[in-house]
Amino acid sequence: MVGRDLNVPLLGSIGHVGLWSGAVGYVIEMLDEATPLQQNTLANFKSRTSYWGASYYSSLMSRPNVQVCNNIAYCDNLISYAPDYALQWQASLWWAAGATYTTTVFYTHPQPGGWYTPESPPWGPPAQPVYKGPTMGQFRCDTFVREVWRTGNTVPVASFPGTQLPNTMFYAFSIR
Repeated sequence: MVGRDLNVPLLGSIGHVGLWSGAVGYVIEMLDEATPLQQNTLANFKSRTSYWGASYYSSLMSRPNVQVCNNIAYCDNLISYAPDYALQWQASLWWAAGATYTTTVFYTHPQPGGWYTPESPPWGPPAQPVYKGPTMGQFRCDTFVREVWRTGNTVPVASFPGTQLPNTMFYAFSIR
């Protein structure tokens, strides 16, 4: 996770966080812009306001593989990846489903599409399978990072601070 100040007077120290891809060198972040979920370079992230640095979950690479959907349009299979790659994969699936920005702590996970069979009424013929497409999510920067990190319990819930703000989450983990 990387962090920086917000570019908002009096609220700057609350901060902004994003997911850093490490060696690949890009940041996935939720922004209050026309395209909320974006991939930007680390240089771009650092250039916008005062950069805090990077923090990480120290046990990430010792965690077991994480299972994620094979794709967001039709989650017919789960695939297993090392934790660092699985979290990037999960973020890319949520990007594919689309997301909107919110300033509140309330968020909604994007949901993959797939086939389901509705319940049949007792008086009629059996219901036929129906395809339901993926649904968009809604996040702010810290809820996005937290929920991606929680994919498959990669970072256990108890590791996150009780008060959820970008700065409290950033400083709750090991600083690099």
